[in-house]
Amino acid sequence: MFEVGMDTKNLEFFEEMLKEAPEKASEAMEKTMRRIGSYMKTSAVSEVTKQYTPYRGDVSKAVKVARGGGLEAGIDVVGPRISMYDFKTTTNGGIVAEVIKGKPHAFENHTYFKAKINRASKRDGIYKRKGKPRFPVKKAMGPSVPQMAANEEVREKIETRTEENFQDKMINEVVKAVMK
Repeated sequence: MFEVGMDTKNLEFFEEMLKEAPEKASEAMEKTMRRIGSYMKTSAVSEVTKQYTPYRGDVSKAVKVARGGGLEAGIDVVGPRISMYDFKTTTNGGIVAEVIKGKPHAFENHTYFKAKINRASKRDGIYKRKGKPRFPVKKAMGPSVPQMAANEEVREKIETRTEENFQDKMINEVVKAVMK
């Protein structure tokens, strides 16, 4: 889902440092990739919650570190759509949900209502009446975490942060490997 590149200046630096200990090169790269995978998850959660308003824990549960072979790092973002209730919602004079920070969305009072049952049951929500005053009802849903992470602006920020961090972590691991 996300790609990380390496600066050619750093590549020459690594080759020079690892001439003395070539067997330590793969170990340093594997450690770097493990650390980058964790950092990518942290960046993804941070960037999604900067732009959108779901609970941070819900986003963190949806982002998994992809455990590939030694020289691969990545994240998998999976999960269903999130209930509008799990975004920032208020009921002052009507139901207002804010999915994207700074852009509230007001629901029509006569067709939508907010029901608080129990957060753990996942039945809390903003519901829309589909007919008679009692039933049937339909839960109003927002975007899923994969949809939020796929936003172009969010993706670019994650990739930029990860690429910058990759260079630093790689230098640290190579220096550690040579100093052992």
